[in-house]
Amino acid sequence: MPWALDGVASAVTGADGSFRLTTVPHEARTLLVSARGYRSARVSLAERASSTELTLHVTLVPGPPIEGDVTDEAGNPVSAHITACEGEPFEAEGQSTREGSFTMPSSTLGCTIVATNDAFGASEGVTAVEGRRLALRLKPGGAIEGAVVDERGVGIPSFSIGIESFSASRGQGRRSSRRRNIEDARGSFHWDKLAPGTYILTASAPGKPPTRSEPVDVTAGVTTSGVRITVAAGGIVLGHVYDDKHAPVGGASISFDQVSSTVPSSAHADTDDKGAYRIEGAPAGPFTLRVEKQSFRLRFVAGLSVASGASLTEDVTLSAANEAGSMELGGIGATLDQSREGVVLRGVFPGDPADKAGLKAGDLVQRIDGESTESMSLADVLQRLRGEAGTTVGISVKRKNEETPGGATQTISVIVVRAVVVH
Repeated sequence: MPWALDGVASAVTGADGSFRLTTVPHEARTLLVSARGYRSARVSLAERASSTELTLHVTLVPGPPIEGDVTDEAGNPVSAHITACEGEPFEAEGQSTREGSFTMPSSTLGCTIVATNDAFGASEGVTAVEGRRLALRLKPGGAIEGAVVDERGVGIPSFSIGIESFSASRGQGRRSSRRRNIEDARGSFHWDKLAPGTYILTASAPGKPPTRSEPVDVTAGVTTSGVRITVAAGGIVLGHVYDDKHAPVGGASISFDQVSSTVPSSAHADTDDKGAYRIEGAPAGPFTLRVEKQSFRLRFVAGLSVASGASLTEDVTLSAANEAGSMELGGIGATLDQSREGVVLRGVFPGDPADKAGLKAGDLVQRIDGESTESMSLADVLQRLRGEAGTTVGISVKRKNEETPGGATQTISVIVVRAVVVH
């Protein structure tokens, strides 16, 4: 909490609110007291002898809420995400209405406030001042244009393209799941109204696996051109599906699970009466095979990899569904979610590997086997955490320590032994 004496002397209060000014001129008549989130107070100093020591008690009153408006570069009102005091213990977030207006708590008085929107560049930061209505103006967005081609370099005339992951050029905003279906004889696409930052796109076409682009940097008001995504044929997975007595299971459904966070895989196959299957369009990996059949547990076979044009043989055994659970996979026993900072553990199942390793709900996943998750989507993180039971995965997470002042964070690194998780 800052304290100032009309620009002549200043001090900062301690944890108990106490302060001491030792260089106060005899002529000083006013003490200005200010603190973030509170109304400033002026305290009169009575006439005194030069050697007099004064003891003052000052009570601060919370300031009023902060109000403002958000517009685009043309002055039109916009709904946007509002962030105040970013990176500080009292960081606050809000949302402007469709008419652009917003209200933030009084605790943000004195903070820098910024507006962001997926289709625009972030506004300049504006300091929240008591009694002043804020005006936040978003900057123009950028654009990406390029082409989706097959392995021969020929444009694919019909495809889907989506934003797999996004890291904002300002702050830690991360969004995904936006997708478009494109019909163009040359395989060309143009995507405008994009917030500045780094994007990874995913493209998919019938019979081909979703394929990532290289990172694409977008600048406000500029079109990034020449982006090229080559969608290859993908790999082939074949094998048999059996029950726990090794009898073939016919009519089981085979597909690829969570290949992308934004563009689904259209690949599908069913087992014949001998339990045999063949499914094409497998991504390079790691990927997960999803196998389901009524009256059996849904089985996820994770940690698979196959090169484009190559084949992988994978036999699968299904267990009968019972009271122990209806789903089975090799993994760490945690659910994930996408936040503005990255991928977090939404939940950790008691007794499963993540829990035994000391991971907790709310942990932000930062590295997997030493690789940064900065440019990974939710699907990427999911596939890397899954895997065959008995194998290990190194995970580093950032955890907010609620017991420390200001909610300081700590980085925790663990080695987790994957297991068969049944739920």
